[in-house]
Amino acid sequence: ASSVEYGNSQVQVYKMSYDGKGNLVLKASVLNNRGYRATKIKKLTIKVNDAAGKAVGTFKVKNKKMSLNSGSSKDFKFVIKKSALKNKKADLRTASYKPSGTIIYEVR
Repeated sequence: ASSVEYGNSQVQVYKMSYDGKGNLVLKASVLNNRGYRATKIKKLTIKVNDAAGKAVGTFKVKNKKMSLNSGSSKDFKFVIKKSALKNKKADLRTASYKPSGTIIYEVR
């Protein structure tokens, strides 16, 4: 996992691959260096694009619960079903991703 400067948190996808059924599997790490414990991510969206910038697929979840202390990271696996992929044979070596969402913290 990479690092993030103090006062920030972020989602980083570190591996993208197709499974045996043709689903796109995203392995991501959530890094928290905010100073508070993260409890969930609201409206998490990860958009995957090919080298030309065309959409490959989008992962969406309304709420992703977690418990992540400040200064730590946690790995997650997200799956985009084959039927939801716009480009089922994209070259993932040159693909890019763009995560968005709101991380919710518990302030004590």
